Amino acid sequence: MSEMPELRYELHREIEDRHWWFLARRKIILDRLSFYLPRNKGLTVVEVGCGTGGNLAQLRKYYRAIGTEISPRAANIARRKTGCPVFLGDRLDVMGNMTQEVDGILLLDLLEHLRDPVRFLKQINRSLTDRVTLLVTVPAGQWFFSEHDLAFGHIKRYNRRLLEQELRKAGFKIIYISRFNTILYLPALIVRLTRKAIMPFRRGKQYKTDFWIPPQILNNALAAAMGLERFLLRKISLPFGLSIVAIAKKTAIPPSHPF
Repeated sequence: MSEMPELRYELHREIEDRHWWFLARRKIILDRLSFYLPRNKGLTVVEVGCGTGGNLAQLRKYYRAIGTEISPRAANIARRKTGCPVFLGDRLDVMGNMTQEVDGILLLDLLEHLRDPVRFLKQINRSLTDRVTLLVTVPAGQWFFSEHDLAFGHIKRYNRRLLEQELRKAGFKIIYISRFNTILYLPALIVRLTRKAIMPFRRGKQYKTDFWIPPQILNNALAAAMGLERFLLRKISLPFGLSIVAIAKKTAIPPSHPF
């Protein structure tokens, strides 16, 4: 796994409870998850790669929430922040026999960090029972790849077809898939393309991210605008956007040595 730089974990910790993108994305994720896995404190959901715990803090309100995290520092922050169990590692087997209790798995903007996401997904598959619901989000549009992606250790961005292929190869059946972060697509497109155009002139310098908190009134407006997409996603699959969300179920146990 390509681990996110430690400085970026610190950035997440500082802004993940206030920045409009995190707030709106969390609403969309919880809405999509609860449609396929009804909110119930008796159900166990695991966020693999939970970072500093921003999502776990919300998940624990509706489910029994557990995290796994490869960064010891981020895992400690997540434990203190949420009170949830957070296991150190990037595979479900670090949870031992608790994997049999899992009802939902979340891979939230994780696969783009991996050099072999299919292998990782197969490892996840082998740890799951048939009842488990898998929710995946990834950044969309390789032509959007910019300094922001490099700053967070992203290897690639996805299109819908690529995500579908990787999930199917790993033994999952897709039951829902859509783009999101659509309402703000045009202004984001302008910003990303501008940043991408100047990338060649910034070689040798520290990569910049798109994460900065705008004035409160604008931050609230952006969060509200993107958050509205959760209502659209209940009715339709959005054709374009900066992210993709997919829901999948296990259909087969993949071969033990497929790579």
